[in-house]
Amino acid sequence: MTSQSCPVVEDIMLSTRLGVMELTPDMTLDQQENCPCCDSQLQTFCTFTSQLNDQKVRVGVCAECGYSGYIDRLDYKWIINFYKKNWDKVQTRSVDYLRNNFTLTETGLAASRNHIVQTIKNLDIDKSSSILELGTGFGEMLKNLQIAGFSNLTGTENSKHRAELVSEAHGFQVNYGEFENEDNIKDLQKNSPYKVVFSNHVLEHTYHPSNVIKQISRLQQEGDYLILALPNSTGEHINFILHFLVHLHAFSKNSLELLFNKNGYELVEDISIDNFSIIFKAKKVSNPVARLENHKNHVENFKKRVQESTILSNKVKNNSTNYEIFWRYTPENPDFAELQEQKPFWPIRKSLSYLKSRKLNRFANGETFLFNNSGIRKTNPSKSLYEIQFKGPLKLMIK
Repeated sequence: MTSQSCPVVEDIMLSTRLGVMELTPDMTLDQQENCPCCDSQLQTFCTFTSQLNDQKVRVGVCAECGYSGYIDRLDYKWIINFYKKNWDKVQTRSVDYLRNNFTLTETGLAASRNHIVQTIKNLDIDKSSSILELGTGFGEMLKNLQIAGFSNLTGTENSKHRAELVSEAHGFQVNYGEFENEDNIKDLQKNSPYKVVFSNHVLEHTYHPSNVIKQISRLQQEGDYLILALPNSTGEHINFILHFLVHLHAFSKNSLELLFNKNGYELVEDISIDNFSIIFKAKKVSNPVARLENHKNHVENFKKRVQESTILSNKVKNNSTNYEIFWRYTPENPDFAELQEQKPFWPIRKSLSYLKSRKLNRFANGETFLFNNSGIRKTNPSKSLYEIQFKGPLKLMIK
């Protein structure tokens, strides 16, 4: 059989909020072979390999519901410890900062948080009802609900420094640790049932999303609301889906609805405000049914996006020289990517990017990959549609 070429990542330049982590041989990988939403077997869409060793990380897609995620991922213990100790260390904040900066805007990354708060304010519920936020972050949403008159607010957060900051700054009860832990669930049950449970861009970070929804169900009664916002797999940048380690999952609207149904929730309303995020309002019911139409063209859609705007693009198949791809999300083109021949002075520009983003706290948008197309595939195309090799050890992005 004729050997097939594949792109080789030589280096990655930092941006303001994203770092690069090397996967060392001693790191334990677990496998997720089936879709967590509909239990169908995942198809391997892309495989990361190394020219140095036999490391591999597969990314899969579900042909039935459109879910995608890592088939090979760092084990549960590593992920939990990462969030407890290292999550978002670049974006440190103080108690005074939290007390003076909690306004939610209607545009940008805060738009989904603002929309969830407004949705809860418009529900026909008593202001003294128990409300729980999963993944409290820096507490802006709980604070805005408090200002709106809600008085029985609780949070849970796996990042220790975030949980401590929010508790000190605003006085909320914020349970620290993994949400699914039985001790945590028992403690949260003391204030249950929760009329509303909500979260903003959290579920994609959890190890077992179906178990998360199952545990939420233990804290609610029939008729209670579950409101979740998370990246839409059709609107999140395809390179983010492939390369962002801590986004373990990418949900389509079909897959998220099936995940809800599987655990006793029925979609009441799709309240999404753009294509980047899914925002679903659901209710706990005895016999949930799916309401969204499923066109089941998910694999082809992923393939089209990859061909158009990633380092697997047809644009670079016949080039052996080094190239750079700069990519970032834009509302006009979620998969925006700019390919060009390698600019001079890569080491200097990389050092300047580090200085700008890490030392001077100046904004550096987007990610830049340096690669060539000289790799020879290790994987069989019948087993993995695409392959990306790394010149050195495998590297993925973290926050």
